[in-house]
Amino acid sequence: MNNPENSRKASLPPKASLNQQKTNNPEEAGAASQEILEVYPGLRARSGAAILDMFIIFFLTIGLERGYAGDYISTFEFNFLYLACTLCYLLFFYLALSSTAGKIILGMHIHKETGGRMSVLQCFIRLALLPLSTGIFLLGYLYLTTNVKRQSLHDKLAHTLVIYIYE
Repeated sequence: MNNPENSRKASLPPKASLNQQKTNNPEEAGAASQEILEVYPGLRARSGAAILDMFIIFFLTIGLERGYAGDYISTFEFNFLYLACTLCYLLFFYLALSSTAGKIILGMHIHKETGGRMSVLQCFIRLALLPLSTGIFLLGYLYLTTNVKRQSLHDKLAHTLVIYIYE
């Protein structure tokens, strides 16, 4: 008699074709698994990281203000201090870790489109173009909803990607 369970098993593809063909070379296997795990964060995740970064920069600025001026500084001085803290914070994290604290907390990392760490030039380009992405109604960030790799405008122009980190 024909067993329906056996016919169902026969129609399933073999395990190796479901995942990936097995290889004897560990470097190829690592590269293949990294390619599979490359996932791009969307608008909500990147907005969450930006909000975390803003809080960190704000509290850093408040701490510097209290340590520097005591009780009170003018609004202009506070805004200037906030801008200086933002630039230093972003440059430090971009150059040292290729990410920001908010992105690290949410498990994200910035790297080149071709893979690897950002170059110093890419860090500066990304930082210089960041106001362009946020300037006009966040259109640069809304751009990431239209492309497959979820690159915002400053990512696209700096040739960088934001990906989730998987161990």
